[in-house]
Amino acid sequence: MRAFTLTANDREVNLTPYAQLLVDESGELTLEQIESDPTKFRFKPLPAGTDALAFGFTTAAYWVKLELSRDATAPERWILEIPYVGIDDVQWYGAGDSRAASGTMRDSNERQIFTRVHAFYVDVSEEPQVFYLRLQSSYSLTAPLVLMQTDLYGRAQLTDTMVQFLYYGGLLSLLLYNFMIFLTNRDWRYFVYCLFIVCAWMGMFAGNGYGRLFIWPDWPYFDRISQTLFFSLGGLFSFWFTAQFLQLHTRARLAYKAILLAIVVFAAIAIALLLSLLIDFSVNFLLMTLFWFSTIGTLVCLGASIYLAVWQRVHEARYFVLSWGFLCAGAIIATLRAFDLLPSNVLTLYAMQISSGLEALFFSFALADRLRSERQERELAQKRLLQAQQEAVEALKDSEERLETAVDVRTQELRAMLVKEQQVREQYVRFGAMIAHEFRNPLNVIEAQNALFELDPVPEPAKITKRIGVIRSAVTRLTSLFDQWLQSDRLGQAFAKITPLPIDTIGLIQDVVTGSRAYQPDHKILSVSTEAPLVIRADFGLLRMALLNLVDNACKYSPKGTTVCVGIELRDDWVGLFVKDEGSGIALERQAEIFEPYVQLPSSDRLVGVGLGLSFVKRIAELHEGRVEVHSRLNQGSTFTVWVKRYVDV
Repeated sequence: MRAFTLTANDREVNLTPYAQLLVDESGELTLEQIESDPTKFRFKPLPAGTDALAFGFTTAAYWVKLELSRDATAPERWILEIPYVGIDDVQWYGAGDSRAASGTMRDSNERQIFTRVHAFYVDVSEEPQVFYLRLQSSYSLTAPLVLMQTDLYGRAQLTDTMVQFLYYGGLLSLLLYNFMIFLTNRDWRYFVYCLFIVCAWMGMFAGNGYGRLFIWPDWPYFDRISQTLFFSLGGLFSFWFTAQFLQLHTRARLAYKAILLAIVVFAAIAIALLLSLLIDFSVNFLLMTLFWFSTIGTLVCLGASIYLAVWQRVHEARYFVLSWGFLCAGAIIATLRAFDLLPSNVLTLYAMQISSGLEALFFSFALADRLRSERQERELAQKRLLQAQQEAVEALKDSEERLETAVDVRTQELRAMLVKEQQVREQYVRFGAMIAHEFRNPLNVIEAQNALFELDPVPEPAKITKRIGVIRSAVTRLTSLFDQWLQSDRLGQAFAKITPLPIDTIGLIQDVVTGSRAYQPDHKILSVSTEAPLVIRADFGLLRMALLNLVDNACKYSPKGTTVCVGIELRDDWVGLFVKDEGSGIALERQAEIFEPYVQLPSSDRLVGVGLGLSFVKRIAELHEGRVEVHSRLNQGSTFTVWVKRYVDV
């Protein structure tokens, strides 16, 4: 593999794709042995697409070979960072005899750079050089290789420190707040929550390398188990807190038993980890047990929370759904990454830290919500007591007057309910009458065309097309009548929505005219075109239905043989879609009320509907931020115009 050449523009480089790997299963090879027999100890390039070294739980040692050079513009000194704490032993072999070491099982004073992760100085010359890195760990082995210029590394460390301690400061604030509440009301649930926060805080503090730097610098063996130990205790307290807070012993007994088992396992893991400080044995089994058991236990808590929130309507359980949902996602990601089933990146490396912080936050929300609910219950109880006392006094003073008032009010309510019931009954009766009349014509049309098909089993293609068009028009009319009634209530709601799209108004008018001619054979239905096409942005189906309603009304209230015109006009930025008839017209004093639901003008010879059409048209216009106008005089016809904004494609 050719040496990777660094330039001045390479501020931060992921070296993993340029690395070569040698696996030492015995863990006893030295650099001198490897260099003495390069044919036997051959380094192999990593698979294409590898962004970070990740090997899962292993006892082998891994040698990484890097070939680097720089051009004349690039700086000589760089810093190689491995932004992953949990590696027992890291040895760096620079050019010549330059060597450095780091790792959780080494003295922290051996580190070249005082930082929570593993970092080394790399002096790169203009000629290609070979560098080696030896990695070994009892924990899940992950080693991202990031090479940075020294000034960028300093800024990156400050940013990382700020982000980390914002996280720790947030947890500390939650701890202090809830501990003060515990001291105030002596509710032990808050104390258990505080213990969980302490363990989660210490686990993340240890896992991010700060514990080794600042609290136990001379205890490498404790540092190796510290994160797992605190996470075990944190899992114990979080499961205990969940079981007690949600009262699972009475609400979900099976989940409660599973959580008790998890608490016992977490306690056993914590005890075994402490014993490992006195008795030398491998803790890998304990680490893997914690990973898998945490994932399973988290799923149990999540399932119990969902059950209580959804089926038993426990209000505070909603926060536990969010808490355990986030932690479950973090635990699954961390477990899969630890076993090398997911790639290592910022998200997967810090999944547990992010999810545990969110878990603690939503646990705190649950506690705050419980505190708020209990305070409201107390206040409500006090208000009810005062109200009962006041009502008792007032009852002694004016019981007779209150009784009469109550009777009057109830009587008025019953009358109002009776009137409303009668109105509803009348509306449905009118709707039934409309069905009996209005649906008869389209059904007769369909029946007539079907009879023609039976009389003429092999008609000409032109006749087939015409008959199918007539049947389609009748079906469209039936659909329009159903939609008018079924959607009238929906369009009356404030949350009704439309789907606006650019529409060619000429095509819309032609569609309405064509669809109406077959259904209205007793009237001449004409389109009035414009010189240039006008485009609007609207819901095609609703606007088409509105125009069909207007054409229907025009034909209903116009003598047979008269003309109904459908056309377009432009007024400034507004496009008007109008329907003009030669009917009897509408008196001026009645023009405002015709747009109200269930209001209709009388007809001398037939039923004309239930009075939903024009209210339907008005609502459609308002949904398009437009309006509907009527111009009419008695015995001089009527013109209804739907105004919508003109659409200009910018």
